Order: sequence, then C-alpha cells, then structure tokens
Amino acid sequence: MRMDTVNTCERCYDIRMWVKNNVPCFCYAHGGLDETASEAIADAYDRAHNEVIGLKFGYLRRIALRNRLNSFRRKM
Repeated sequence: MRMDTVNTCERCYDIRMWVKNNVPCFCYAHGGLDETASEAIADAYDRAHNEVIGLKFGYLRRIALRNRLNSFRRKM
C-alpha cells in the first residue's frame, strides 16, 4: 500500500468546498480540480438547468480571483 501526503492551497480548498456545497455529488481528483469541478458543474446544469443558473458564473468568479491572487503572489 502506498501512502501519500498532498497539500492543497487555501484558495483551491475554498473552491473545492464551494463546489462541493453546491454540487453534492462532486468528487474530485487531487491535481485535477479545475477539470473535475467544471465537469460536475456542466453535469448539474444539464440535469437541473433552472435550479443552477448562477452556478457556473459563481465558479468562474472564484477561479478568476484565485488566478489573479496567485499571479500577484508570484510577482512579489
């Protein structure tokens, strides 16, 4: 058996928890958060369009904020 310890930055953790709270069947792969979250949101939209109208917008806002903060941090 192989044991690994992985670290998730605070911004990615926040995104993961936001998606998990809004898409209850969300399962993610470490290292593939953006892809699996996008797929889960697209599936939720296909299944219940009227109930999740703002879901993708909220997700993309969080991704943009994370990317902006990460690029700012790299410049320092």
